[in-house]
Amino acid sequence: MIIFIILACILPSVFADIKIQLGEPYVNLEDFSNIKFSSHSDQYDICLSDQTVIPVLIKNRNDFSDTFSFTIDKEYVSIPVKSAVIGKGKSAVLPLIVNPSSIVDGILQLDIVTKEERIKRSVMIKTNIEQCRSFSLNFEKTKDELCGCDKPSYNLVIENEGTQLDVFELKVDAPDWVNITFINDTIEIGPDQGEIVELDLSVPCDQKGIYTINLEAVSSITGVRKEANLELGVSSQEECYNTQITAKDVKINYLGGSFPIKISNNGIKDLIYSLSLDGIDWYELSQTDFSLKSNEEKIINLALYPGEDVVEGDYSVDIRLNSGGDDMLEPFNIRLQKKSTIYDKIAFYLNYSKYYILSAVILFVIILLLVMFFRQRKKNNPNVSKNDKTKSDLKKKELKDKKQEKKVVEKKVADKKEKKKLSFVEYGYLGIVILLFLGIIGYIGYKFYKPSLTGIKLAGSFLAANYIYVISGLVGLLVLFAVIYLIVKMVKKRRKKNKKFNKKFLKVLSLILLLLVLAGGIYSLFYFNLFQYIIDFVLVYYPYILMGMGILIILILILHFHTKKIQ
Repeated sequence: MIIFIILACILPSVFADIKIQLGEPYVNLEDFSNIKFSSHSDQYDICLSDQTVIPVLIKNRNDFSDTFSFTIDKEYVSIPVKSAVIGKGKSAVLPLIVNPSSIVDGILQLDIVTKEERIKRSVMIKTNIEQCRSFSLNFEKTKDELCGCDKPSYNLVIENEGTQLDVFELKVDAPDWVNITFINDTIEIGPDQGEIVELDLSVPCDQKGIYTINLEAVSSITGVRKEANLELGVSSQEECYNTQITAKDVKINYLGGSFPIKISNNGIKDLIYSLSLDGIDWYELSQTDFSLKSNEEKIINLALYPGEDVVEGDYSVDIRLNSGGDDMLEPFNIRLQKKSTIYDKIAFYLNYSKYYILSAVILFVIILLLVMFFRQRKKNNPNVSKNDKTKSDLKKKELKDKKQEKKVVEKKVADKKEKKKLSFVEYGYLGIVILLFLGIIGYIGYKFYKPSLTGIKLAGSFLAANYIYVISGLVGLLVLFAVIYLIVKMVKKRRKKNKKFNKKFLKVLSLILLLLVLAGGIYSLFYFNLFQYIIDFVLVYYPYILMGMGILIILILILHFHTKKIQ
């Protein structure tokens, strides 16, 4: 009985004659009646953006009709019918519609169950789902600001990001002053390739407003549409290019001078400038090429160096400012006087050296406040007792005796060194220092005087031309030392006169003044943009700075040698 039941279940499956085959796929097929079955034995390559139809051929070779039921295990696969009756010896084609929305596991399982035989057959279908047709459409920039009469160009990039060739239809919505370079309305692009569409603009000079360039690309195969937009703000030329040059008429003598020229970009566009002067050739600018952002201004130093061959009189000079091929001229007048009085020379020197004078004053104030601060701190130490004072006096006497003994020893050593002759290395050292000094003097002569002058004539000419600077510098040093001496003397006198002098108040006051000076200096650097002035100053006066550094190095070397070898 048990054997009979087992045979009853197995025999229908053994003797059932049903054949299932997979066919060649169809892409984006609308009428399923056009399917012509052709066997397919490999996996199916399915594009993510396509609707793929996989035909499944079912043959009923039994000698009786049967009802077939169909189920599929993936949601993105649909079947037009859930069941169908296939007569004996007949066949039917079941279309599986595959329409994936993302790249997923590519194995499908189709289950077919017969009603009469009650047999379930599973068909495994291998698929490779990939992004075959995808593209991007982008402008290099999405917004831009233009001016009337501008002729810019923009690039639109179309990239085929898929694995199959695609054909794109282009549609443009733009003002009539926008020209597109492509010849046909369609562009064919291979897989992983791109094309650049160039847009040439010729903005009318009287144009003003906000305009949008819209370009649409449509895939001829998938019908997918994508858009790219470029927004353009067009302003008038007056709003875009509004540059102002500020320069005052100047009066100089043959000593020359340095004067500011202010360049202001009051337009809405960032500009690149080139600066020069027409009318004279005895000038030097701290900068000739620079750029300014919108609503930014810059100070350029103009240094005038008239030679003795320049005729006295009035010179009409034009400041030429070039930006993008357009020139802007600003006239101003230079009055050159042949002779200069002592007053003119002193005024010129003060104007020429105002940065140095200001720096010296600030440095003097800071040093004075620091000296007062440390002196006050030293005075604030608690008073010692009489015994301690006696001990202190004894220690001071011992230290004084030791210093005297040390001086005697040092004098004996110095006497021995004086008798000792300099070695060959020491002579070489002195020779190098002398050569460096002569090199600096030669550079000064080459920079400011004719190279043919001899050393004596060069030194004499230099001192004759700059004697006012030397005298003024010595007078300034004497005045500075006198002021320091008087201030220190007044402070000492006040302390002796008033023993109850409020030391703590003076300490706090000094600290407050120091902080105010530092705060004022830092604030001035940022508020008045003094960094730019410093840069311009260095660019104009870099020869003097190099000379000063060279002379300072030579002095340090001489002092270094002097302290070691010469008493």
